[in-house]
Amino acid sequence: MATGGEPVLEVAGLGLTIGGARILAGVDLRVERGELIGVIGPNGAGKTTLFNLISGIYRATSGRVLLAGRDVTAASVAVRARAGLGRTFQTSSLFPRLSVAENVRLATQRRLGGSLSVLNFPGAATRRRRRPPSTWPRWAWPTGPTPPPATSRTATSASWR
Repeated sequence: MATGGEPVLEVAGLGLTIGGARILAGVDLRVERGELIGVIGPNGAGKTTLFNLISGIYRATSGRVLLAGRDVTAASVAVRARAGLGRTFQTSSLFPRLSVAENVRLATQRRLGGSLSVLNFPGAATRRRRRPPSTWPRWAWPTGPTPPPATSRTATSASWR
């Protein structure tokens, strides 16, 4: 589904050398909006190293990483995350008894204005920052859509479904 426009992720000549050993060299990758890309190879081929370089866990010794045209090669993991780059790990067992949807919702709860602590009750500033549920992405809804407040007598939750 390539659009031919600016890629959402572009890796150009990415490499990592440690103590004279070339770990990864000259990787080029372009991902456009809506594309799914797979990285395959045998154990030890450098797949995890590539993802560590793209996400900022490792610092590249050559090449560039661009997110929507913005060079983030020297940016921290946090800066890359705020710019929209997400990363998962092979062993992601944060809360093994929760479903995938519950783990994802919990991970985004803080960003949506909530807290991960049962002891951290929201204060007035937190309540002002909190986004109303009607603006949450569909996957963040606890048990289905929360209807927006009615703006007329004819608007009901049944008509919103």
